[in-house]
Amino acid sequence: MSEAEQQTNHRINRMRVVEHIFARIAQMGGDLCRSIGLKRATQHNHLSNLVYNMDRYASVDRITPAEPNKETRQTPSRPNKPLKPTILQNRARLSRSGQ
Repeated sequence: MSEAEQQTNHRINRMRVVEHIFARIAQMGGDLCRSIGLKRATQHNHLSNLVYNMDRYASVDRITPAEPNKETRQTPSRPNKPLKPTILQNRARLSRSGQ
């Protein structure tokens, strides 16, 4: 790829990076603000951004690496948190114990 194509691609990709964020906020109804005054509209935008960030954190937090450390039973991305058993692991444990 030539230098000019790389620069054009970089400029376009900078816009693409944020498009999905605004689309998700619009899906949640964050693009509609029925308030009077700049202060309340700003608060609405801040709350919309907070909800998006919390939703994003929840989806990223669910992703765990494929290979946890066998000795410590901890994932490399979250070294201070032990692995939590999944629902399927809990069901398998209950079915083995005969409950």
